[in-house]
Amino acid sequence: SQLINAGHPDSTDSDGTVADIGAYPYLNSYSGPTWYISESGNDTTATGASDDPFRSIQSGINFSSDADSVTVAAGTYVENINFRGRNIKVAGADRETTIIDGNQSGSVVTFENGEAETALLRSFTIQNGLYQSGGGILMLSAAPLLDNLIIKNNFAIGQGGGIGCDNGSTPRIMNTDIINNTVIEGSSDGGGGIYLHLHSNAELENVFISNNVSEGSNGGGMFIKAGSNPILRNVAIIGNSADSGGGIASVTNSNPIMSNVTIVGNTAESSSGGISIGDNSAPVLTNTVLWNNFPREISFSQNNDPSTIEILYCDVQGGQDSIATNNNGTFTWGSGNIDVDPRFVDEDNGNYHLLATSQLINAGDP
Repeated sequence: SQLINAGHPDSTDSDGTVADIGAYPYLNSYSGPTWYISESGNDTTATGASDDPFRSIQSGINFSSDADSVTVAAGTYVENINFRGRNIKVAGADRETTIIDGNQSGSVVTFENGEAETALLRSFTIQNGLYQSGGGILMLSAAPLLDNLIIKNNFAIGQGGGIGCDNGSTPRIMNTDIINNTVIEGSSDGGGGIYLHLHSNAELENVFISNNVSEGSNGGGMFIKAGSNPILRNVAIIGNSADSGGGIASVTNSNPIMSNVTIVGNTAESSSGGISIGDNSAPVLTNTVLWNNFPREISFSQNNDPSTIEILYCDVQGGQDSIATNNNGTFTWGSGNIDVDPRFVDEDNGNYHLLATSQLINAGDP
């Protein structure tokens, strides 16, 4: 119950903790700082100690305080968890074997109470969420670290099938796969994999974004909007689809910086399969591959304010001819750009490492 430790901060229960709401508090003789969760645990009488674990992850969060840890044994936990403003570490045993299943009952994980950089979610599979925004993970004005996750098979009705970030959220997302998430048709926004809105300046490193869908909307892999300026390093955006911007859509004063990014095999019904840009946005690309995106690699929206893109030391299929300005954008074709087959090891089977014969080797910014 999220009524645990939710009372007035100046009131306490007989165990010395912040008062629970209601007549019957859950009194606990154990005080952490590590809280243990196991499929064989108990949420009625357990203390959360190593020899008396809770059954649910939310139980560990409820009893924790800043700087505590919630340690989760391998297993499947069917629940929707909320960090409740705790700057804690919640870590699974292994991302392949420790699963949080949202049962399509809301976002699987929520950060909405100002969680800071010291809040950590690590080593889980996050799956089967369904919510208006952020089917897998929802962030509102939060800045946690997400590390070593698989975020898959989640759904949003509006924005962010995998991850939805809003109201100035600034997470770091590292070593994570975001795959097979969907924004359901009928939304005017999108972001099948990730949605960044209203100054949400995420930082992504070593992230794989693949096979996400924005049905009838924008940004199959990522939708970046409303003054959001993410940084992408060593990110692969592969095989995503949308109405506009199969890989990435960047609109309304958003300026992503992308370095060592692979954008391949994304599709769009209109606009660009690779990157779609609009409304005074200005992406910068360095050491980046744009290849086999349909119907083209880069395009500018025909609506509202003009936009720009700067491209340096990139491999762009079709070169400058692959960019559709639509009389509403300009591009800077900088030094070091090439148009050559990137020569991936095995594109058909999802291996986008470079063969030793690839001309992309040693071809980046000196």
